[in-house]
Amino acid sequence: MLYNYYLITCKLNDKLNYVGKTKRTLIERIREHKFNSNFSLVKKYVIIRENGGFDNFECKCIDTLEFENRRDADLHEETLRQTCDATLNKNRCFNTKTDNNMWKQARVTCECGKVFRQDNKSHHIKSQFHQESLKK
Repeated sequence: MLYNYYLITCKLNDKLNYVGKTKRTLIERIREHKFNSNFSLVKKYVIIRENGGFDNFECKCIDTLEFENRRDADLHEETLRQTCDATLNKNRCFNTKTDNNMWKQARVTCECGKVFRQDNKSHHIKSQFHQESLKK
């Protein structure tokens, strides 16, 4: 599968940038970003609006490569994201097994006072203890 990698950079502040990839044409994907930047509450789009809107951002293709699987494409995107210091990318594009295990083992303290593993959050939220603490 052929992937287009692109960089969106603010013309007013070159520290505001975003790296993405698409299997579609770059024109289609950029058009979608432009539309979302007008309405979406996703943080990157809010920041784009706060910096003069999408017209104050420049988009360019930085790479076009073919990969047999999505994992390799994500790994390349993560490398580009780090190289370009993409400040508008909220999440990493690729996680190793170690990263995933560390995330699962992370402990979270809920507003109800219970401490649970990150990967058990949905179970905890459904628990009787949590539900009753919200009623108080």
